[in-house]
Amino acid sequence: MHRQRRQQVQTLFRFRELGEKRASISLQSAVRDVDAATRALQEATQRMEAVTEWKVAVNGGVRMSLYEQALVLEAVAFDEAGKAFGKQEHAIAVQEAAADEHHAARRAAKAAEQRRRRLEHAHAIAEERRISDEMADMWIARRTYADA
Repeated sequence: MHRQRRQQVQTLFRFRELGEKRASISLQSAVRDVDAATRALQEATQRMEAVTEWKVAVNGGVRMSLYEQALVLEAVAFDEAGKAFGKQEHAIAVQEAAADEHHAARRAAKAAEQRRRRLEHAHAIAEERRISDEMADMWIARRTYADA
């Protein structure tokens, strides 16, 4: 029974440890996604700012059709920046959820590890007590038969 309990606790510990590793990998992936979304947002913002800076620099010194094209390009860049911002916000939300999951998995793994250590300690004490009892029985038996 005691051996079976030890195996169950070991299995639980390994299961929790694997859950923590899975959550860690998920969190790392979410961090990479946030970084990629942040870079995409920065690039979209830079394109939008470049078009705006060009419009300000020419200050009406170009043909109207070219200026209209710049306005369309600016609108497209603004739309791309908005989409990139939305993707970044979503990636951040996923990262926060992954971080929460990782923390929960870490706590579960730590609890399983503590349970395993307590059980191992209790087993060691029980084994030491068993050996001590055997030694005491042997000593008593030796004394009893030595006196007889």
